[in-house]
Amino acid sequence: MWQGIESVASGLSFGNGEILGGLLTLLVSLAALRAGGLPKGLNILGLLIGAGGILSIIPRLTSLIGVFGAGQIIWFVWLGLCCCAVIRVIQWNNRASLRHRIN
Repeated sequence: MWQGIESVASGLSFGNGEILGGLLTLLVSLAALRAGGLPKGLNILGLLIGAGGILSIIPRLTSLIGVFGAGQIIWFVWLGLCCCAVIRVIQWNNRASLRHRIN
């Protein structure tokens, strides 16, 4: 089973560009942009990074793989910070709601 998964993963990335990661970043950013759930700057960055990852399948543009990798690290860190902020807000609201019920 793992050989099949590894074959597919190798075919979608590395020497053939970064289709899978580019598509993931592009689609998540597009959905978040439409829903308005994440900062607009993060979504625009994700669209650019995702497009760069997809374009890296073109033989003359394989140099975009390095830019894509570095950009995706920045995008994931920013996304993680946004998720942490949302979790803090939810926890704060739950505590305030609990205090209100006790009083």
